[in-house]
Amino acid sequence: MARGAFEFKKIAWRALDVKEIEAEVYKELDREGDIFIRQYEATTRTWNHKPKFWKTVGRSAYKAGVRAYTDDWIYQLVDYGARKKGWWIPKSANPKRRLSFRAGYKAKTTPRVIGSHQGGASGAWVHTYKRIWHKAHKPREFTAEILKRRASPFAKNIQAAITRGFEKSMKRW
Repeated sequence: MARGAFEFKKIAWRALDVKEIEAEVYKELDREGDIFIRQYEATTRTWNHKPKFWKTVGRSAYKAGVRAYTDDWIYQLVDYGARKKGWWIPKSANPKRRLSFRAGYKAKTTPRVIGSHQGGASGAWVHTYKRIWHKAHKPREFTAEILKRRASPFAKNIQAAITRGFEKSMKRW
């Protein structure tokens, strides 16, 4: 039934295979989870302490999603920041034991930058029996930056996965 330059076809919705679309979306969510984990791992590339990252792909009644996360408290402390003003590092309970640390320090990470560079403790050793005021550090906000950078590509990739699934479903007609 061709009229001019257009051809109209009736779509039989009952024949649409939703499982094909779901399968493509879940494959894409799994790929996106891997990308999130690689981004997180890039932030700890030069760390001596290597936190583990996991991903879960799940769904509820009307939505599906991916979650990349860690339960490492050191990473969370760096990502979300320490106290706003700082805190006292108490002196040792043992009067014969002293607190020892290096005088200088260069951070290995930068706020809102996905990556890691060389840094760490440097300078002369300081030994004291007194308590020390440890100034707070700025939160690195890795999670917020990763989500900001991946929002647009994530949406495009999921839309492409839905289209692929729809096309696979339509080929069966």
